[in-house]
Order: sequence, then structure tokens, then C-alpha cells
Amino acid sequence: MPIRFSVDASGFDLINATRRHGRLDRTALGDLASAAEAAGIDRLVLADPDGGQDLATLAAWIVHATSSLGVEIEHRAGSIEPEIAARQIATLDQLSGGRLTVRVTPPTGEGLSHEESFARLDENLVLLKRLWSNDSPIDHEGRYFRLKAAFSAAKPFNGASVSLAVGGVSGTALQVAARHADVFILPALGVDEASQTIERVRSAATAYGRRKTIRFVLPVGVANTQGEHAPAAVALPSGTPARIAWFLGAYLDAGVTDFIATGLRSASELAAFDAKVVRQAHAAHGEQDDARRLGSPAANVLVGQWSRHSR
Repeated sequence: MPIRFSVDASGFDLINATRRHGRLDRTALGDLASAAEAAGIDRLVLADPDGGQDLATLAAWIVHATSSLGVEIEHRAGSIEPEIAARQIATLDQLSGGRLTVRVTPPTGEGLSHEESFARLDENLVLLKRLWSNDSPIDHEGRYFRLKAAFSAAKPFNGASVSLAVGGVSGTALQVAARHADVFILPALGVDEASQTIERVRSAATAYGRRKTIRFVLPVGVANTQGEHAPAAVALPSGTPARIAWFLGAYLDAGVTDFIATGLRSASELAAFDAKVVRQAHAAHGEQDDARRLGSPAANVLVGQWSRHSR
């Protein structure tokens, strides 16, 4: 699989300004999206833990301003009725040309246990997929949701489902991810722990015939201009671009396919991340693949460099 980089845009100053002042600089948002696209970023990740922004509308503006940049938005299961959610998500996916990823999270604050929260998430995802794949209204009488003649005329751009991202490390969370996720969001883990978690997800996904279809994304903290790293992410080491590439390579060998950069706050920091990390990692990853395909003696040397670093 090709290596992919995403950027968590929730820490960017222009988006935070909306929370503080209630105004959004549309031009700056478009410029940020264009800069991310030019840098070869796979997608911008939009999250709003305070619930004060319309992420779908922000995503629509970003995909309108770009031609290939993907966008990821968060959707909390049950925050709106499944029928409405199915229509809104599929419509945005159609407008994006299939560039949408939805990070689905379990409900919170409703007196549900951990197992109940993920059971509700599972039922919600089953319903979304049914609404997207059915050409006629459906009925549903479940543990958490009841639908009567529910229907979504809007369907995902690329098939039966929008790309879905799920996270969590409990056995319950891994089972839901194994059944539904196209992308599994890893927590900030060391190389060995990441490898073990990836194998657990793949093992669970085997029962659904999905062992080889799930991508695994790791959050990596990038120091901003003040030298601060974002929390809940694996901190990238300072040093040469080659050292950073080798650091990421250890995770690639462990099964990670995607990296989400957190901690960036401006377009200039994004450009620096592109030059120092993205380009170097793509170049090194390409060289590694070439050496493996050729079966040359250089392959053992190169793979060893990627694997030994930071273990």
C-alpha cells in the first residue's frame, strides 16, 4: 500500500479563530486547503470536540476549493437520526467525488456502558450501510434504533459505503472496527504495541473477510513554531529528514499505512512539514519498495535501516 499523510486541521489558527470570534476567513480556509493539496497531503481531518461548528459545511467548502484533497469529518453515532445522517453523509460524499472519510465515534454522556456505547455504534453503522445500499425504504426494530420506511436517495460515490474510520483499543472496539472500518485509528503507541494492535484487528477482521482491506493510521505529533508537540500522538524526532524517514519506516514495517500529523497551526508550518517529512518519507518508502522488488543486496541494508531505527 502507498504511504499516506493526513493533517489534523483542528489546531489551525484560522479554524480556532471561528470558535473565539464566530467568524471564518473563507479565503484563508481555501488557501489552507490548496496548500495541503499542493503538499501531497491525502486529507484534512476536521474535528470539533466542543460541538460548535458544522463540520460537513466546512468539508464542503474544502472539497469545492480543491480537486484531489480528501477530507475527514467526525460523526458521533446517534447524534442525529440514522436516516438523516445517511442522506447528509452520502450527499457530501457525492459532492466530493468520493473524497470523504467519516470518523464514527460512540455516543457519550447518555449513561451507557463502554460495551453499550459500541453496541449502539455498531447498530448505527449497520443502518447507515443498509440505507446506502437499499433502493427502497427499510424498516428496523433494534436495541437502540427504530426506523419505519426509512430511505436515503443519496448514495455513496464509490459504492455501497462511504469510507469509515473507527478507533479504540478494547476488544469491543476492535470487533466493531473489524466489521466496519476502512481505516483503523491507532492511539499513540510504540512500534511493538502498534504491531500487536494491528494484528489483533486483522485477526478479528478475518471472520468478515476483511483482513487485507483495513488501513491503519497513527497520529504523529509535529512540533509547532513554539517547539510544542500535540498531545495524544507519537512525537516525531528532531534531526535530519533521513532520521525522520527511518523513524516512520519502523511503523510502516509494523503495518501502519497512514500518518495523521497533529500540532500544525498554519499554512507555513504545513509547508515545512511537507518539505521535512512528507517528501523525504515518500522518497525513502519508494526506495525501499524498489529494493524489495529487485531483490538486490541493498534491500537487506535498507530494510534493516528502516526497521532498526527507534526500536
